[in-house]
Amino acid sequence: MREVLYIKIILILMISLGGCAINQFVKKVDNNANGAYEKFIYFKNDVIIKEEYDIDENFKIDRIVYYNKNNDVFAIEQDTDNDGLLDSRDEFFEDYRTKSFRDLNKDGFMDRSWITYYTEFGEKQYVEYDIDNDGKIDSNFKFNKGNRENFVNGAWISDVMKENKHGILIEGQWQEIIFKEGEWSIQL
Repeated sequence: MREVLYIKIILILMISLGGCAINQFVKKVDNNANGAYEKFIYFKNDVIIKEEYDIDENFKIDRIVYYNKNNDVFAIEQDTDNDGLLDSRDEFFEDYRTKSFRDLNKDGFMDRSWITYYTEFGEKQYVEYDIDNDGKIDSNFKFNKGNRENFVNGAWISDVMKENKHGILIEGQWQEIIFKEGEWSIQL
């Protein structure tokens, strides 16, 4: 009777883990031989599916790199402020774009996202922002010969930074721009 129970438990575990785990394994790496693993490499059918890193050796994962079936990186998650929470995710696509997500309030959910479009030479072309994370583009800006341009009050205008604030020049005078009600506008 107990044998049947054990077999049922094993079958349930195998099904919940996605089938038989014979072709899945983890390689643990201790680069400096101090007894703490800094890297965990996950394999499925002898192909790397992800790598996890404990960069600061605090026994918390700081970075996860995900691979597709062609062994190309398709996503990276990171703990950008060393608080033990993964607060950043970047996804990479073959059509020269990345989609980025950030958890700004540390609740475990991504609050901000944007898509960056690149040329085939890796130069930024265009960025679309979803500020309120509702799945709709709220703001965008483009790059013209490496310079950022904001879509302000219905026109593309070159961005001029001053004291870490975005602004534009109007008749030679710097004016701060702010994101308000779904678009960049002049701060009055």
